[in-house]
Amino acid sequence: MTTLYARPVERINDHRIPITISIPTAIRRRPNLVRDACCRMIYRAKTIPDLTGGNLMHNDQRQPPRELEVAVTRSRETAVLPGYMTAHAAGMDVCAAIDEPLTITCGQRTLIPTGIAVAVPEGYEIQVRPRSGLALRHGLTLANSPGTIDADYRGEIGIIMINHGPAPVTISPGERIAQLVLAPVLRCRWLEVGELTATGRGAGGFGHTGR
Repeated sequence: MTTLYARPVERINDHRIPITISIPTAIRRRPNLVRDACCRMIYRAKTIPDLTGGNLMHNDQRQPPRELEVAVTRSRETAVLPGYMTAHAAGMDVCAAIDEPLTITCGQRTLIPTGIAVAVPEGYEIQVRPRSGLALRHGLTLANSPGTIDADYRGEIGIIMINHGPAPVTISPGERIAQLVLAPVLRCRWLEVGELTATGRGAGGFGHTGR
């Protein structure tokens, strides 16, 4: 048996309430699994226990913010700030900050300026993705899709476009050429071991499941 102490969202004389639940030994040493078990079993009134000794968290606090303020500057007069085109769009369309039309020939790669620089908050990145319409109609996509804008990068954002289509494509000034998606980042800490755990798949890859 493991006893967990939780604090209500509405404080009652600042007392902690003892909650006793049964947790299998196999997962007791894994706080994330313990926390998930608690979420399913207790405090259905939108509360979960904080196993680190702090205040009780509200379920709404576990969700990422719907909006996050990101500082941006313009380095070109033709720059247009990226924007969401629909209410639930995940990506912001970013525009070409060029002074005159630019033609991309078949198989050619070119760097198109956007005229903006950003300060991505620590713990996040901005992913640069192709626009599906340009890819479908013209075979125009990004050479390094998806590109990444790191939190410590302060230079102008450039879009590396490549033409996989059968004909040259002309980009007009201010045309929407890519999408920017703000996303959280989880950093990796390597744990070097002598042998990896076995799976049914093993080393199978590159079409090992057939067509």
